[in-house]
Amino acid sequence: MARLRVFTIVLYGGVFGGAALVFAQDSQTPPAGQNPPSSSSATQNPPPGGQTTAPASTATNVASERRFFYGFRIVYFPLRQFDTSARQSESTNPVADYTYQGSSSAQKGALAGSFEYVITRRLSAGVEFYLTHATYTLTTNVRTGLPSPNSSTDDRPVTMYVQSNKANYWDLPLIARYQGIRSKGLLSHAYWLVGPEYRHVGRVRTGTDIFYPDGTTGYNEIPTVPTHRNQVGALVGVGWRFFDQFGFKVTPELRYVRWNSDAFQVLGAASTKNEVSAALGFSF
Repeated sequence: MARLRVFTIVLYGGVFGGAALVFAQDSQTPPAGQNPPSSSSATQNPPPGGQTTAPASTATNVASERRFFYGFRIVYFPLRQFDTSARQSESTNPVADYTYQGSSSAQKGALAGSFEYVITRRLSAGVEFYLTHATYTLTTNVRTGLPSPNSSTDDRPVTMYVQSNKANYWDLPLIARYQGIRSKGLLSHAYWLVGPEYRHVGRVRTGTDIFYPDGTTGYNEIPTVPTHRNQVGALVGVGWRFFDQFGFKVTPELRYVRWNSDAFQVLGAASTKNEVSAALGFSF
């Protein structure tokens, strides 16, 4: 009887052990149609010359992982903000002759805040915001009455008005940048930019000094009314983009803006419709 029990235990142990072995072999066998990985594909060859492999960390890779950049731009305006000239007019009631002489001292620099969102590797959209001050002076000489026929010079009394104007220009350019001029060399960093630019003429400060023929003077601060408070311009330009290893971006740019209207237009002075600027941007 004892021998029968021992035989039974050995029999069951052999059956369950064989089943476990078959299950283990089946779990290691790949599905039909697939080949087991070979030792040659699983083992990679070491780098030649004793070199060690490391992940590449370039400025392009770091920058490509970022979508949003913010920073500032230093903008330089080489051209005048106003076209000035000498003009004349006359009136019959009252009888008077008017001479206008304009002059301007334009602001040459401004600081702009900039924001940019990267859409694709080549295309991005950005917005900027900056304030400039437009200034011009208009000198008006008013000669009243008729000149004396017995005088060789114009002896009519002259009243002179010297009007100084300063206005705030709030500019908001919306810019699309496309980088794809060349794939290699210096031009691989170049890009085109295009977009609309909005301008609002804010506060206007005017001071007028008056010099009367009898030697007395006067003064008032009646502000000049702009011809157009709001303007829209078309912006085009070219720039260059350089990154460091941390994604810090430097972008020099050249821009041209054509405005649809004049902010100020009087006899002797008119704001220009053509604007050229050079800028150096820093983004983080």
